[in-house]
Amino acid sequence: MKQIANDIFFQHVEQELSKGNPVLIPLKGTSMFPFIRNGKDKVLLSAVSPVTPLHKLDVVLFRYKGNHVLHRIISINGDTYTIQGDGIYASHETCTRLDIIAKAVEIHRLRSVADFRIISTRSFCWKLLSGLWHFFRPVRRYLLYIFLRCPFLQ
Repeated sequence: MKQIANDIFFQHVEQELSKGNPVLIPLKGTSMFPFIRNGKDKVLLSAVSPVTPLHKLDVVLFRYKGNHVLHRIISINGDTYTIQGDGIYASHETCTRLDIIAKAVEIHRLRSVADFRIISTRSFCWKLLSGLWHFFRPVRRYLLYIFLRCPFLQ
């Protein structure tokens, strides 16, 4: 597999999104665990415009301090969005609407070499579990500890 620098990769992602094309990107990292999994998942992104509705608990790709980050909106105050990864219990980021590039619409979870499952971020189940996970933010540290140590949960 050929590797390219993140800035070049995301420049291409932004170009495709600006043309109205959805983009499927592989993910690296654990900041969105347990909902999005390192090495197993790819995310289908859809471009957002200034009129695209964004809601609390949406997973968005945004620019933050020279990087591109995929995290969940945890609150909206006017044009300011507070965003946090599902696998993070202490810190969060803030950005403006103009920093948000795309919204996750599907998660493609690899089951085996030739098989994957599509999880819609619009589904009732996804929204319910996202809401519960957000509700349990005060005890997320302990839940993550359990999830990361139980192989059958990964």
